[in-house]
Formats: sequence, C-alpha cells, structure tokens
Amino acid sequence: MDWDQYLMFLPKEPFRPERLRRWHFYKDFTVGTPGLLGAHLIDVAIWFMDDPLPVSAVANGGVYVWKDGREHADTLDCVIEYPKGFIVQYSTRLGNKHAVPEAIFYGTKGTFDTESWTARGEGGGTEALAEPVTVPAPARAVTAAYGSSGGDSTASPGQLDARVGGEGHVRNWIESVRSRQTPTAPIEVGYAHSVVSIMCFKSWQSGQRQVYDAARREIHAG
Repeated sequence: MDWDQYLMFLPKEPFRPERLRRWHFYKDFTVGTPGLLGAHLIDVAIWFMDDPLPVSAVANGGVYVWKDGREHADTLDCVIEYPKGFIVQYSTRLGNKHAVPEAIFYGTKGTFDTESWTARGEGGGTEALAEPVTVPAPARAVTAAYGSSGGDSTASPGQLDARVGGEGHVRNWIESVRSRQTPTAPIEVGYAHSVVSIMCFKSWQSGQRQVYDAARREIHAG
C-alpha cells in the first residue's frame, strides 16, 4: 500500500500496521466513539426531538479496560444540552457487552424505548400514560442491541440497523445523486451530529464544557 498517501497531511512516520488496521483507536484519524458510534444514536435523538444543533456538551471517561495502546476512551459518558430544553446522554461501554435499547426517551408522560417500540407511563408525572402505547415496527426491524425487534430473530448482537422502510441508506443516496433530489438524510443532518461528536471529543480532551455558537458556527470552551 501507499503509506505516505494514507497519512496524507499527517507527519511522515515509519509504517505502523496497527495505525492502518486499528485506525479508529487514534486521535490523528477520528474523534473516538462519539463520532464512530455515538453519531448514529445521537442522530436518532435529534431527529425524534426535531432539535438538531446543541447548546453545550460535557464528556468524561478514559481508557480503563483495553490497555492496548489506544488513544481514545473505551469508557465515556457525554451529556449534550439542546435549545428546546432537554439533554441527550450518550455512553460508551467497550468493557461490557450488556445489551440495552439503542435509545430511551424519558419524558413527563412516561418512557419510550427503541427496542420494544413501546411508550409506558413509568416515570411520568400527573399526565403519565395510563396504558402502554406500542408503535408498529417496520418489517424485519433490526437493532444494534438485540437483533430483532420481534424477539424471534437469530440475528447476532451488533448487526446493523435495517429499519429503513424498504430502502437502504446507500441506495437512497445514489438515487438522489442521479435524480438531484434531496436525500432522506441531507448534509445538514451530518453537520448536526458531527458538531456534537466534535464537542464531546473536545470536552473529553480539555476537561472543559464546550459551547456551540450557532450564529458563528463555532465551538469554544465555556
């Protein structure tokens, strides 16, 4: 392979196979799990809440389990605040594979999770749901945590999410390029969760709360 081309703008260095095979462990190449994993789940939260750009973010964690030379945290908690008055909490637990729903929404009327697709009154206030409400899951719905929303799938944990209403993300993007139509997830969506990923990384690195200035499109400590 062309190692110099692989490094591109990074300082030249001797070939290191671990930086090729395990590039996602190193700060030169990624912002760590907030971008590699968290972006996909944070994207769900901000789509559901219809509030794409954050106010602030804080993060804390470290390399507590995998002492293999990685630079990014294997255990990390991020708390992101949004203008509408809610927070998103994202956690990385690479030292434990206990399955949990991809996303849980805690509201004043109860709790909704994306594994059972059911909203329940537990935890709600005076207006809590009296009876559970289940949203019909698309056919062959697959989640990253458990495999199948129906509970009868042989899919292994970690399988990619296939809940896309019959059309794959890549196909939608390619057809949008051909037709010049706006894709299901336009560039603004990618921008939104990229901002969050960068803020979480910068907070973890600096130990400081990060603030997003929407008018200037800038991230700074504050």
